[in-house]
Amino acid sequence: MKDLLEIHKLKLLAVLVLLIIIMIYFFIRSDVQDDITFEEASAPLINETSQKTSVTIEEPIIMMVDVKGAVRIPDVYVAEQDERVIDLIKKAGGFTDKADQNQVNLSQHVEDEMVIYVPNLGDSENIQIGSNLPQNNLVNINKASDSELQTLPGIGPSKALAIIEYRDTNGGFRTVDEIKKISGIGEKTFEKLEPHISIK
Repeated sequence: MKDLLEIHKLKLLAVLVLLIIIMIYFFIRSDVQDDITFEEASAPLINETSQKTSVTIEEPIIMMVDVKGAVRIPDVYVAEQDERVIDLIKKAGGFTDKADQNQVNLSQHVEDEMVIYVPNLGDSENIQIGSNLPQNNLVNINKASDSELQTLPGIGPSKALAIIEYRDTNGGFRTVDEIKKISGIGEKTFEKLEPHISIK
């Protein structure tokens, strides 16, 4: 009888040990599955967060444009990217009654530090300049060729060559009025040049 009880105790103990092992196995497996589920669930959230932070809002490019000549309110105006000459003319109050609109390319895109000069009707000098200059009435003195420079008022072959030599020696013009350092270009010549030249 005593031996029989011992056998039953051993079986019961074996069953308890087996149950404990089974419980430990399922407990560990459940933790691993929870970790995997959490990682899978958090991955899209992390990706979405990184995508949101990588998106940047582009601010509009602001430019300053000098509108002068035959407009109602000549002044320096703020222009945004993709605006055209006609938009700046409207900001300046529109053309005056004496404006020669045929000398201005109204569809030209504006640039920073650009000068929009509207000549008057019957102004022979402006008409002559306008017919020789590019449609936006601006010549980049840092990039223009010899022939392009000679389309400017008061600039002949010798002065065009002097401008090219000066910019090659000094790394270009930093400001528009620096062109007055060229021999033969004084205040009066510069006044005629200023509405038609740029450095960018």
